[in-house]
Amino acid sequence: MNTPMNELCMIGNDYQKDIVTPKKLGMKTVLITSTPGAYPSADHTVSRFDELISIFGKNILTRPAMPADINALASMNKQLIEDEKHNNLMTARQLKERMEGFLSGDYTALLFADADGGTIGYALVDKTTNPLYLRQFFICRDERRKGYGRRFFYKLLDYLDVETVDIEVLAWNVTSRAFWESLNFKPRSVYMRYEGKINGLFHHQYKNT
Repeated sequence: MNTPMNELCMIGNDYQKDIVTPKKLGMKTVLITSTPGAYPSADHTVSRFDELISIFGKNILTRPAMPADINALASMNKQLIEDEKHNNLMTARQLKERMEGFLSGDYTALLFADADGGTIGYALVDKTTNPLYLRQFFICRDERRKGYGRRFFYKLLDYLDVETVDIEVLAWNVTSRAFWESLNFKPRSVYMRYEGKINGLFHHQYKNT
């Protein structure tokens, strides 16, 4: 029989740090690790996401990214860049290497999954800022217009145990801005860039006209 969702806490790689609070709250813990059995104080240990289904049932919606997810994260990041019409020209390999750097540094990534464990999207969060900075938030193209974005955003807040996060939206990305505004995000600043041209001329040319 599956253990009810609200009685479990899923934790990632930072075991020694993350295990304390759930245990104090009397919650059962599930540790995602490549070395099951190495942490006997955890109630469950798994090495693959599909193993979580047997513990949680089919209500899993979020999980921390693992090293095996890097390729999928980089692929979704590439699609995010394309959808945003960002001028980032990084290759798939470069995006993979950058994602590895993110996850080994100040960032944490969460994957969003459907009831059968299929990936629907992901979020990348800078865990060192206050408020936390949501750098990337992506729903797979064939899973949009189903209400997942809103549901997973609130699930993300619950997982992070915060009520405030910061984001950046490209000025021309009106669809994204409308989505975030529908979640009650409010503008706080205008991020601007100077690219060295004035009316098609570089500034040193402009000075001589």
